[in-house]
Amino acid sequence: MSTNNLSKQKLYNQFTLSKHLDHRRQPNQTTQSSRLISYISLPKVEPSRPSTRKNTHSTTSRLGSSNLLESQSSARLMMQNYSLTSSNPYVSSESCCIINIKTEALIFKKNDDEIREIASLTKIMTCFLALKLCKELKISLESQVQVSEKAVKSIGTSAGLIEGSRLTIRSLLYGLMLPSGNDASIVLAEFFGNFLCITSKPIQVFVREMNRIARDLRLTCTNFGNPHGLSYKGNVSCARDIARLTVVALKDQNFREIVKSQVYLADVRLKNADKTQKTWTNTNKLLWDGFEGVKTGNTNSAGPCLCALSGKFVYVMLNCRTSDTRWVEAKKLKKWAECVYYEDM
Repeated sequence: MSTNNLSKQKLYNQFTLSKHLDHRRQPNQTTQSSRLISYISLPKVEPSRPSTRKNTHSTTSRLGSSNLLESQSSARLMMQNYSLTSSNPYVSSESCCIINIKTEALIFKKNDDEIREIASLTKIMTCFLALKLCKELKISLESQVQVSEKAVKSIGTSAGLIEGSRLTIRSLLYGLMLPSGNDASIVLAEFFGNFLCITSKPIQVFVREMNRIARDLRLTCTNFGNPHGLSYKGNVSCARDIARLTVVALKDQNFREIVKSQVYLADVRLKNADKTQKTWTNTNKLLWDGFEGVKTGNTNSAGPCLCALSGKFVYVMLNCRTSDTRWVEAKKLKKWAECVYYEDM
């Protein structure tokens, strides 16, 4: 073959090879572009690639599982931090908090350590201490106690007790917690005060024991001045202390039974030995809306107060805007707590 023909043949071969290589390279370029678009659109999904490496699929699965666990962990953290954001529910009470009974952790608070009067929420301690002394001193809840003149003359909310009549300790505790009887609180304080120390001032002895228990429970903002909660500057606490006291009191099954009762029928033995009955209805309207206790309170100086139990949470609100506001805002807090802390339910 001549030199010219050889040159032509060489050029033809180079042209053919170049065209063939371009034809092979073009699909790869298209695939890389598609992969790039896919990667940008769906960052968590990798297109399958043929590979000779072993365990590629298991490695990808482990990475996917790891990403999922990280996402779930982040979600939980966001839920936990939710209570610290501006999404907290608005409540009109000057001081309030929500406590988890199981963990004893506060999940929501507003001026929770602000010291103020607590009205009849005082009776939570009165009831708790009476039940505690019954256990320690081996006193039966069916023991009969006589109603004194001083108890009958007490002012404020009343269980309607009659002077000289006799009721069981159990009935007096229901009269204390359901109609919020100040008269029942005096009868109980007199009875247990005399058990603790024979004295002419049994109520003061009982109140002193209330304060001793408060110190034992480390209720640092709490001081009791009477067993009923009528306005007195020395009878104060805070939302946090009331919540913690309630958590402890709820460990007593008798306490639970009393505070969740809507209505109670008490047997009363009169002074002339005749028998009669008293019917008490709980002042806590939330018991008819799925709540399980605990106590209401209201004085001019303390304002409308509430300590409520629902499920695993105790809600405390001090000095709400109005008495009826308590019910509305307690339901709001309940809905918020159950939504944000659903895993604790």
